[in-house]
Amino acid sequence: MTAPVTTTIEALQGANRPGLMFKGLGGVIFTADMAVDIPAAFTDGATANLIQLAPTDWTQLGLITKGEGVTFPREIATEDTESWGYNEPTRTDVVTDITSATFTLQQTSRAVLEMYDFVDLSAVTPDATTGEVAYNKPLVSAVRYRRMIFLAYDGTGTDRRYKIKVMPRAQVTAVEDEAWQQTTATQYPMTVRATVDPALGYAVRNVLAGPGQLARNTDAGFASA
Repeated sequence: MTAPVTTTIEALQGANRPGLMFKGLGGVIFTADMAVDIPAAFTDGATANLIQLAPTDWTQLGLITKGEGVTFPREIATEDTESWGYNEPTRTDVVTDITSATFTLQQTSRAVLEMYDFVDLSAVTPDATTGEVAYNKPLVSAVRYRRMIFLAYDGTGTDRRYKIKVMPRAQVTAVEDEAWQQTTATQYPMTVRATVDPALGYAVRNVLAGPGQLARNTDAGFASA
């Protein structure tokens, strides 16, 4: 019989990898029409540089409140199967697994207003003389699906990393109060839900990228390409 190998708590803690911790120092939210293709990759070359999304296709939603950033709630529900003679379930299945994103936008732009007010402002033009822009709240708020990409970064230079979450068919499912006040800019809090894109076959795609990620893949447990 092989003798057990002993260790110490110090040795176990020494095997930890603090460099694998990710902190979202900032980020960007992109949106696009459903006809726009999802990028096959977000970085390129041996230095894993970030690829710029086509500005004619992808619109940045602008500034986001600092304290909240972006949160991705998970709604998970399970269903148990019980069997005769057993005190605990003999089988548990996941029957619901829905990912959403909550964030608060700070800029008043066409893209933000379209999402917040459930409108299409593509045909709205400012008054030629005054620049005034006007639109009506729709009598019926129609569901509008859109592509969405959430990108956060950590580190600088050759140590920069990106966490990216792609929702190819997202819809706004909730908005919170719009406030006009002196102490803060007008904010647009909202929640979007990821739904499955039938053509792509997924609701959420997670991406880890950047030169810092390239250097950490082995420590993170990913096999070499």
